[in-house]
Amino acid sequence: MKEYKTYKSLPVILFDGPDTKFGLNFFAQNRSINTDLLFFAPQFSEEKITVNGPEVRKGNEGRVKYNENHPGNSKQIGFRLEVEPGKFLEYIYTIEHNSYLIDLDMKFVELDQYITSNQAYINFTWSFDVPRQERISRFGEDRYTNIVYKFFENDVDNLPQAKSGEKNLSTRIKWIGFKQLFFNSSIISKDFFPNAYVRSERFDNNDEYLANFLSEIAFPYEGKDSESIGLQFYFGPNHYQTLNQFDIELERLVYLGYLIVRPVNKYLIIPVFNFLRKFISNFGIIILLLTIFIKTILFPFTYKSYISQAKMRALKPEMDQINKKYGDDKPMEKQQATMA
Repeated sequence: MKEYKTYKSLPVILFDGPDTKFGLNFFAQNRSINTDLLFFAPQFSEEKITVNGPEVRKGNEGRVKYNENHPGNSKQIGFRLEVEPGKFLEYIYTIEHNSYLIDLDMKFVELDQYITSNQAYINFTWSFDVPRQERISRFGEDRYTNIVYKFFENDVDNLPQAKSGEKNLSTRIKWIGFKQLFFNSSIISKDFFPNAYVRSERFDNNDEYLANFLSEIAFPYEGKDSESIGLQFYFGPNHYQTLNQFDIELERLVYLGYLIVRPVNKYLIIPVFNFLRKFISNFGIIILLLTIFIKTILFPFTYKSYISQAKMRALKPEMDQINKKYGDDKPMEKQQATMA
């Protein structure tokens, strides 16, 4: 993430570590094949891949990295694992300007004679250590780093927060998000994932990494001459408007508070914040104006409370005299004097 820095003023790296795995697992010629252990040859000659486009601007609703009218160019880069000429597995990534989304198509070309014929699924594994971006704090990254997932036709759920956990997701999944406090790396189906397994292994008091995340996803395989598995990745900030534009509830990765507070943040605080952001670049001034705005809205409710407190302070000397005069021995007289 070039435009962001860690607390050590280093570039933000979303996934890293010696336990990183990214690849397909299947049986071929009675052997278990793990493609993350094999070499894929790049299908391009450039030393540096660049994607051109217009200047990155905020959208009408405060979105970042998004320009609907001028999205810019896109570029495809491929990596090929060739068995023999004309028979290969190829990963094709599509990178677009002004977008945190990356498309991935995994193409099987003339590999049906190698892959075991009775294999109904091909498994995809993605595992990595989560680099620490902030200082160790049980109220910050250490608390909010977690795996979140969206069922295809149901709600969003997550693994237990701030501790290790795992879950077999036996129903259809739309996306799986590897979430940190300010960023996330998410894998998104173009349709749905039939089932998946997710695991989070926490690292306590580790200065370098927060946890190890693992997802295993099963993709249907039909044994045709040519097949393709398509999916998308989101690598970017937990910015509500940016995530909301995809219309798949990816914005649920942003924590908006408990059930009662969430609608207030969603329908009041965020729209007002984004409105002010169009005209003011200083976040400190925006927060100050937002505080004044909230206090103004709450004033009618707090005014009655202030009046009640003022009356109680005015009556306190009289109440003290009544308590001193009657004490606890004459409750009836004390009550009559209080009500008078």
